[in-house]
Amino acid sequence: MEITHLIKVLGASGGEWVLYLLIAFSMFSFTLIIERIAYFFGNRERTDEILSQGIAALARGDLETASKNTKGPVGRMFQTACEAWDLGPQRLQASLLAHRLQEKAAAERGLVYLGTLGNNSPFVGLFGTVLGIIKAFKDLATASGQGPSVVMAGISEALVATAVGIMVAIPAVIAYNLFQRKIRVQDYRLEEAAEAIHALAAADPAMVTGGQHARR
Repeated sequence: MEITHLIKVLGASGGEWVLYLLIAFSMFSFTLIIERIAYFFGNRERTDEILSQGIAALARGDLETASKNTKGPVGRMFQTACEAWDLGPQRLQASLLAHRLQEKAAAERGLVYLGTLGNNSPFVGLFGTVLGIIKAFKDLATASGQGPSVVMAGISEALVATAVGIMVAIPAVIAYNLFQRKIRVQDYRLEEAAEAIHALAAADPAMVTGGQHARR
C-alpha cells in the first residue's frame, strides 16, 4: 500500500520532470558523440602506408623511421615495437598485445554511457508517459462535469515524454553502432600489424635478442 501511495504521489506531479531529465540525457549524449568524433578524427592515419613503411623499416633495422609516425594507433604500435625490440620475442609480443588492449580501451572510453542512454532513454520516456497518464486520470477524478476531454488532453501531453525518449535514443544508438564498427576495424588493423611485426621478429630471432640489434 505504501508503495502504491508513493507511485500515486509521484504520478500526481506528472511527467514533466522526466522531460528535463531526457533533455539532460540528450546533452550528455551529444557531448559524448562529439568527444568520440574528435578522438577518432585526431587518431586517423593511413594504416596501409604506415604498416608497409613500418615493416620495411624494421626489416632493415631502422627503428627511428619505424617509430616516427605516432599519430594513430598502428603508428604508435610500431613505436611500442621499437621500444621492446631488444627485449626478446616473448616480451615484444607481450608489449604489442598490451598496446593493442590500451588502444581498444581508449577507443571505447565513454561508449558504455552512450549505449546505456540509447537503450534506456525510451524506457525513461515511457515512465514519464505513465506518470502523465496517472496525473490525467487524477485530474479527471477531481474535475467534475468536464468529461473525458480532460484525460485525453493529459494523455496527449504525457505521450510527449515517450517521443522525446525515442528522439534521445536514436542518435545515441546510431553513433554507438558506428563507433563500435570503427573500433572493430581499428582492432583488426592493430592485430594485423602485431602479427606482421611478430612474424618479422620470429623470422630472425637475432634481431630481438639481448642488444644484438644495432639501432640507427
